[in-house]
Amino acid sequence: MGIDYIYPQFEVIRREERCTNCRICERQCANGVHRFDAERKIMVSDESKCVNCQRCVCFCPTHALKIQKSSCALRENDNWDEDTVKELLETVMADGGSGAQQAMDACQKGMDIVGSRFESGEYFVGDLIYAGELMTDAVSVLKDALVTGDGGGTKTKMILCTVKDDLHDIGKNIVRSMLEAAGFEVLDLGIDVPASEIVKAAKENSIKIVALSGVLTLAIDSMKATVEAFKADGMDDVKIIIGGAPVSEEAMKITGADEWAHSPQKTVQVCKDWAEAI
Repeated sequence: MGIDYIYPQFEVIRREERCTNCRICERQCANGVHRFDAERKIMVSDESKCVNCQRCVCFCPTHALKIQKSSCALRENDNWDEDTVKELLETVMADGGSGAQQAMDACQKGMDIVGSRFESGEYFVGDLIYAGELMTDAVSVLKDALVTGDGGGTKTKMILCTVKDDLHDIGKNIVRSMLEAAGFEVLDLGIDVPASEIVKAAKENSIKIVALSGVLTLAIDSMKATVEAFKADGMDDVKIIIGGAPVSEEAMKITGADEWAHSPQKTVQVCKDWAEAI
């Protein structure tokens, strides 16, 4: 999963008073961590490349170097495998969770990349599933430290589900992860959910925002039936957004929904706007 900012695994500590710019560390390092900055006339280190091999430490004649596990600032990088991402996120939490929102922003940027590559045909459904599972894991790790009171308010509760006669949940699960990362308390009703059950859950939980998902074309009919069920029950103040493969602006007009989205990012932004207006 591509992300723009991650924790470097190790921190290079250079005691400037001991360093003589002998460049032995540069020659001994196989990963290009160390180099001599001719303009500043000092040795510098790229911590993102460090694998803690300790060769620089062992060969430094003046004992100027020390390598330790990184504890802070997120750094720019490119692609990491699943295990590395999870380890880095756990490091964020082990350090107190102060960088949790920044880490989640990075994961969301990674999801943006996955979405763009899927739309261009470079990625396939399997890639979306994999990224969605990783995003879910990221939310699970960071959840306790995320959105610790934007303005001191409580989280907005909303409903998310796949409508009746549709059994797909890939998109729904990705959207749920991103909504939770954005600070929503998501009541996930699951898949193949009839209109009456959605209305009942909204009424029992005083919910004003509902997100309906679907992949099959017939989901449009179920979405329309759900919107009509809310209106028939006098719950016109509930905002409804529809999302999934068959939805469009035309589908929004047919169903009577308030908004539509193909991307999780738009869904999150629309729901955030609605939450602020409630």
